[in-house]
Amino acid sequence: MILDRSDLENDQSEFTWNDRYMEEKLMRAVQYSRYGGGPSGLEHVEVPIPTPNKDEILVKVEAASLNPFDWKVQKGILWPLFPSKFPQIPGNDVAGEVIKVGPGVKKFKAGDKVVAMITPGIGGGLAEYAVSKESLTVARPPEVSAAHGAPLPVAGLTAHQAVTESAGVNLDGSGKHKNILIIAASGGVGHYAVQLAKLGNTHVTATCGARNMEIVKSLGADEVLDYKTPDGAALRSPSGRKYDVVIYCAAGIPWSTFEPNLSENGKVIDITPVPTALFGYALRMLSKKKLVPMLLKPKGENLDFLVNLVREGKLKTIIDSKYPLSKAEDAWAKSIEGHATGKIIVEPYARLVWLCQLMHEPRRVTAIEVENSAQLQLIKLRRSLNNLVWIMAEKLMHGVRYNGYGGGPSGLEHVDVPIPTPNKDEILVKVEAASLNPFDWKVQKGMLWPLFPSKFPQIPGNDVAGEVVKVGPGVKKVKAGDKVVAMVTPSVGGGLAEFAVVKERLTVIRPPEVSAAHGAGIPVAGLTAHQAITQSAGVNLDGSGKHKNILIIAASGGVGHYAVQLAKLGNTHVTATCGARNMEIVKSLGADEVLDYKTPDGAALRSPSGRKYDVVLYCAAGIPWSTFEPNLSENGKVIDITPVPTALFGYALRMLSKKKLVPMLLKPKGENLDFLVNLVREGKLKTIIDSKYPLSKAEDAWAKSIEGHATGKIIVEPYSAVQRKIRWQLSIGFLHVRGEMEMYQKSQLRLQVELEKVIELGVWIMAEKLMHAVQYSGYGGGPSGLKHVEVPIPNLNNDDILLKVEAASLNPFDWKVQKGMLRPLLPRKFPQIPGNDVAGEIVKVGEAIKNFKPGDKVVAMINPAIGGALAEFAVAREKVTVARPPEVSAADGAGLPVAGLTAHQALTQSAGIKLDGTGKQANVLVTAASGGVGHYAVQLAKLGNVHVTATCGARNIQLVKSLGADEVLDYKTPDGAALNSPSGRKYDAVIHCATGIPWSTFEPNLSENGKVIDITPSPSSLITYAFKKLTFSKKLMVPVILNPKGENLDFLVKLVKEGKLKTIIDSKYPLSKAEDAWAKSIDGHATGKIIVEP
Repeated sequence: MILDRSDLENDQSEFTWNDRYMEEKLMRAVQYSRYGGGPSGLEHVEVPIPTPNKDEILVKVEAASLNPFDWKVQKGILWPLFPSKFPQIPGNDVAGEVIKVGPGVKKFKAGDKVVAMITPGIGGGLAEYAVSKESLTVARPPEVSAAHGAPLPVAGLTAHQAVTESAGVNLDGSGKHKNILIIAASGGVGHYAVQLAKLGNTHVTATCGARNMEIVKSLGADEVLDYKTPDGAALRSPSGRKYDVVIYCAAGIPWSTFEPNLSENGKVIDITPVPTALFGYALRMLSKKKLVPMLLKPKGENLDFLVNLVREGKLKTIIDSKYPLSKAEDAWAKSIEGHATGKIIVEPYARLVWLCQLMHEPRRVTAIEVENSAQLQLIKLRRSLNNLVWIMAEKLMHGVRYNGYGGGPSGLEHVDVPIPTPNKDEILVKVEAASLNPFDWKVQKGMLWPLFPSKFPQIPGNDVAGEVVKVGPGVKKVKAGDKVVAMVTPSVGGGLAEFAVVKERLTVIRPPEVSAAHGAGIPVAGLTAHQAITQSAGVNLDGSGKHKNILIIAASGGVGHYAVQLAKLGNTHVTATCGARNMEIVKSLGADEVLDYKTPDGAALRSPSGRKYDVVLYCAAGIPWSTFEPNLSENGKVIDITPVPTALFGYALRMLSKKKLVPMLLKPKGENLDFLVNLVREGKLKTIIDSKYPLSKAEDAWAKSIEGHATGKIIVEPYSAVQRKIRWQLSIGFLHVRGEMEMYQKSQLRLQVELEKVIELGVWIMAEKLMHAVQYSGYGGGPSGLKHVEVPIPNLNNDDILLKVEAASLNPFDWKVQKGMLRPLLPRKFPQIPGNDVAGEIVKVGEAIKNFKPGDKVVAMINPAIGGALAEFAVAREKVTVARPPEVSAADGAGLPVAGLTAHQALTQSAGIKLDGTGKQANVLVTAASGGVGHYAVQLAKLGNVHVTATCGARNIQLVKSLGADEVLDYKTPDGAALNSPSGRKYDAVIHCATGIPWSTFEPNLSENGKVIDITPSPSSLITYAFKKLTFSKKLMVPVILNPKGENLDFLVKLVKEGKLKTIIDSKYPLSKAEDAWAKSIDGHATGKIIVEP
């Protein structure tokens, strides 16, 4: 039996899922330890969970919101007022669940959902738990999500105070009419201010960027100015109004711009007053037109008022973007950038991860409480299992939807909605992957009004691949557990969710050889290409039939890349157009000739071989008939897969002409979808994947689709690889629970719990013994050459260690191997999973391993000839694996192996520097000192008796100085390019971490016996090395080939532990976005290390 939740209420023990966290008394948080540093100054730490004092509340943070105040405090702009102390966990806006209340708290209890503002001097929002004052904590009703409630405290209260107290607007619509101007109306404060002002008797003029004008209008603004136009810059009302109040949410606008636009007693309310505003305030105290600086005075009753407005649908939070706590640096950078539309949200836990932690609890409990009585143990197991059962009974799923036309990515919202029920001839599918098409955002944009959508709110998406969960009456071909590819009914949609309902007739079996991601791309794009090639163009895909010359436009796009491959199955010659960066890909798909559409011949669609086209498959827009016509054969036709009214008119005009324009509307058929899936299985058709996004970042996928330059298909996955891994671990946990319970059955108490349904969530994944990885199958291709695959977890030899990868680091070596620069030495074989730097936890050890055991945290360097870091699991050798102490995070440790060891070897062995500070004083130059090797080299050099000169870009000069460099050169200045020491020193050693600097630049800057240590030796540096050796020169070029040693890696890890060495992290990417990390590495301007986290 499964216990009723009411049984829990009768239990005398007070053990809940939160107790595990309270027992550990640690939480994840983001903090900074000094002024300055921006995103790279943030560090991820585990710190004690705070304790609520009198009148305080401990909140488990479900969402936090960033404000400019946060990074201004870090920057020192509010010194000496804020912060009250270092280290500082920033963030003042939170929404979550009450865990514990301090003495004196009357209004709240554990379990209440709340929105709270944290005391600004203390902060604490960017953490798993935060403490708030009861006076600034209000109840959050079910209609208000955590993400929509979290931004209200600072931004919402600021807007409320500005509109009501400073501007004197009554929000019940009474009072004198006022003309109000809101500047930066699409920002955090501004978007709330527009909506609140419109609750009063007001006319609202607003300024924002051109891309946000429609959004601001939708919030209620009566007229909107693009701030970059002359009228917008001058703040002139389109209707000629003078403003009674200006709510000034930006910076840099002088009084001389405001003054002529104000009414006789008009005032400017400056919500971010700076010293000049205070001076202007004093100057205008006796003037009728005033500049009024405003300081926020937060009040609980006002916050409660705002939350209830959201509940009633009278106020909404526009969310610019969401980030997990693990990517808080990206959120911080986005806030500093200053162009967010609405609010930036940070979520410590995704919903599924939260559920998984709850589900994982029984295993943790038994470990903690193993010495307790059987009775207490079983009561706690009952509580944990019933918490799970209760959540499963809610029958909710996560989805992404929009509530009206327009809004683009910011118009999407994340919701928990009921799992749909399949009706007759319908199938409920657990979505493993969905694919976006231009159709999706065109529907949102209103381009297919009034046909689509059939109703609002709308969950978009028509392409899915996943597993059948349930079938409706009348379904014969599939059953629960079957893997399928399906097309969702376009008028209904539903692909961007955890579950979707599909019709049986458009659902086909997905064989094991076809991954969910590769299957999900097929329905709309694949079927469109198939219909265009076979029905419209008349090509037989068995190679028979009359030969045809076919032109495919936008051949690297979703439909286009399938069309090229399908056309080549017939008796065809295929010409294709695409962008220059994709020409090799399109050739690899089979195109006979490829045109860059930006060249004259490409723009004119001229075949390089002089052919006239029998068929043009037109997958783009904006090309006039006059361009097509001269390139067509006598009876040639243009098949327009996205017909617009002008195409329909052209079709009618040319009905009697031999050369035709044929608009095409998709008529999806299950047998054609099955044909395409089987082509993929046979290797005759492949899906090119441009990028993958978790459902939590569907907005980014949407923006990418609207941008229109995707190579192949954009995939959205409801469950990330990390989440799949968690689910696998859950199965182990529940199997352990079952074993524990069997042991306790020897006691008087017997408890029968049906665990099978719960175990099913993960057992199948464990049984497959597969892992998610990124690999490439040949030389070249850059980021688009990487493929996401499910491959077997690697096996161990006797002296190997299997790691669960928590963080991996990229190095230029990785993409150079892919590019073929180390051919034929590397890689040893294809396909290749790249990456050599990892940090993680040992899962299994070989028989000969003596120094490590499962559960140990380590840093390791993988054999470069084998690779394997960009995966969920990796194999390392014991000799280059070292223990990672708790003080060293996985991300900080993962940066060390290649870059850290290279810097260490260059300084100690090649340059002869002693890192204990002894030895002769040396002058050392480090080039590219803000890069991966360079930033370590600066710090290590300063441990010796060394004067360090460094070169880097202007934006990183202060950072490199903070690492210890004595003098820093901007490499783009004349002195920087010439490597001239500002103090006139000659260098005893140059740690050369860049490329492209000739010997003639180094030579005059070297001391008598100076040497240039080249960490990435090229043929020219090797020639220089040989020449200098043969001529017995005192000044030498010394190429470095890394010889990694475990003892040196251990030394570096301990330096990090002691705070003597730090890893600067440029950026972090989930494994699902490894292509972006790869592109960032190739770009060559990373500051420190690029980290990938499975």
